[in-house]
Amino acid sequence: MKLVFFVAGILLQLLLAFQVQASVVMHLTPGQNASRSLDNYLAEGPRDSGLSPEELLASAQAFTPLAGSPAWGFSSQTHWLSFTLASHFSEPKDWWLQVDPVFTDRLSLYWTDEQGRLQQLQAGDLLSPDQRPLDLPQQVFPLTLQPGEQRTFLLQVAGTNPLFADLTLRDRDAFLEASQKRHFYWSAYLGVLALMALLGLVYSNILRDRSYSFYTLYVLTQLVFQLAHSGYLAWLLPLPWSRLPDWLTSASVSLSLIFFACLLVRLTAMSRDFPAMARCFLLLTGGMSATGLLLTFADHYQWVASWIQVYILLLTAFAVVFSIYRLVTGEIRLGSAYLLVFGVLALGVTLRILREQSWLPNNFWTENAIYLGTLVHLLAMQLMILETIARNQRLNAQELEVRVFTRTQELQERNQQLLASHQKNLQLQSDLSKSLKQESRIRKAQQDFLCRMANEFATPLTVIDGALTLFAIQGEADIKIRRGWLEKIRGAQQDLVALVNTSIWDQRLADADWHPSNHSLDFLPWMLQLTENLRRMYNNRYLVLLGSKACEVETDPEILQMLLQNLVGVLVARLPADTEITLNYQADEAKLLLTVSTPSQALAVDVTARSQQEHKTDGKLHLAKAAACKLGGSLEYKSDHQDAGFILTLPKNPRRRLSND
Repeated sequence: MKLVFFVAGILLQLLLAFQVQASVVMHLTPGQNASRSLDNYLAEGPRDSGLSPEELLASAQAFTPLAGSPAWGFSSQTHWLSFTLASHFSEPKDWWLQVDPVFTDRLSLYWTDEQGRLQQLQAGDLLSPDQRPLDLPQQVFPLTLQPGEQRTFLLQVAGTNPLFADLTLRDRDAFLEASQKRHFYWSAYLGVLALMALLGLVYSNILRDRSYSFYTLYVLTQLVFQLAHSGYLAWLLPLPWSRLPDWLTSASVSLSLIFFACLLVRLTAMSRDFPAMARCFLLLTGGMSATGLLLTFADHYQWVASWIQVYILLLTAFAVVFSIYRLVTGEIRLGSAYLLVFGVLALGVTLRILREQSWLPNNFWTENAIYLGTLVHLLAMQLMILETIARNQRLNAQELEVRVFTRTQELQERNQQLLASHQKNLQLQSDLSKSLKQESRIRKAQQDFLCRMANEFATPLTVIDGALTLFAIQGEADIKIRRGWLEKIRGAQQDLVALVNTSIWDQRLADADWHPSNHSLDFLPWMLQLTENLRRMYNNRYLVLLGSKACEVETDPEILQMLLQNLVGVLVARLPADTEITLNYQADEAKLLLTVSTPSQALAVDVTARSQQEHKTDGKLHLAKAAACKLGGSLEYKSDHQDAGFILTLPKNPRRRLSND
């Protein structure tokens, strides 16, 4: 990279070679312009030749004439410049030699007096503030020429910005006028930068936008750079360290590159459209800035100035090219804004370089092009950032309106869903209330059932206990009496078994997941056997089976047996011992009709009515009704002038009925 810059410097020197003229003497005569530029009156000496100032002053052939400002390239070597002044005034005349750039590391002026002694003025020997016409930061040398005197001066320059040197010779009045103008322009320029930085700090806290924060930091670095570079910082404040302006100048330039790169990437949407290029650009700029900061801390300011200024040129050129690309690709508004923001800065830098190389005349516009371009660049960038923030706020407001509208729609739909859910919950609540009431009724029925079962358990247990007591007391009773006691014990035992079975069946029938089994049943033999079993169970009660028609029935015989047994038990509990109980059945193709009845005059009351025998009949009827429902049939109580009893209706083929349904 350094070789490339060296070759570029050589080519630049070759391009300027055609302008080189022989160095001539500047004749200072009354009536001429009091402010004279030393362009075309300078000669450049050898760099680091090892010759002393006396030897250089005596060796005029060692100097090469220069045209305009010396193009030194990017080098930190010491430069020697020679110029000759001839006074044609009739009296001694004081002149002021001003050297720009202001900020340099070493600046010394040599000449020989009338006695041939070498005289020297260094940067530390410059005018003190009380000797200056204005209390301004200036790099000036006071020169006094006697009438008719011609003298050659040797200027040694080595600084952080050795690209060019503007040497201007003025008399006292012209210097005072130029200093006043310079002071006014610099004060205005620095005041605008300070105001922009202050407003940036205020609005950064208000806007809380990252782009505006980068912009504020960018303006602050520009302000620090100009204060340190111009010498105003040392003029305004007492500095504890003489090299502090050097350090601040290089450090602020390095930091400004970072903020400039961040702004370029954000404002041009480079990271969105070209993420890889944006990353490389930021990494390269960050690397250059970090290198500059390291060199600054290492006290190598001249290296920082050389390479950073090259990168600034490349950076502004890249910004302009990217802005033109945006313009060419159809983004007219954004491309034009980018070109204004970055193009005006590139234009100011270009005009400054052209003036430094004497390709443009030295006037107010060319001398201050970089400062004017920087101000316009900063103002345009601020307006662009504010417009971007306002546009984003409008877009955010529109997006917010859409989101609010969408959210309102969602809330309305949600409210409707909640209303429907509320109504559903009310319905569920109502169903739950009904279920709770039903469960309460079932629980009460179960409690009543358990009470009845407890009462019914007590009777056979009492019988068994009494019979066993009699056995123990009357151990020698005759066989007939003992047989009677045994019959009572057997009957009580059968009652206990029946109660246990009733409890078991009650639990089964209450289970919704339990279903009866279907078996093909030859009904007539089954009924004959059941009737006989019921006679023995109820101590040879008078049971009559009517119906002798053979038929096949699909049902659960165990449940049906329990059902008929309970119905007979209800009537047995209500009837005298010699009352006839009739079992009758009729069958057709679809259903089976079973009747358990007795003459109506024998059953004086409705067995389903609540009475003193409720605890003996209600549980059995409840179980019989549940069994009838489980078998897919129905149970009714019927009472007329002839007979009274129960009518059980069952399907002959439950599976066929379900398939038809």
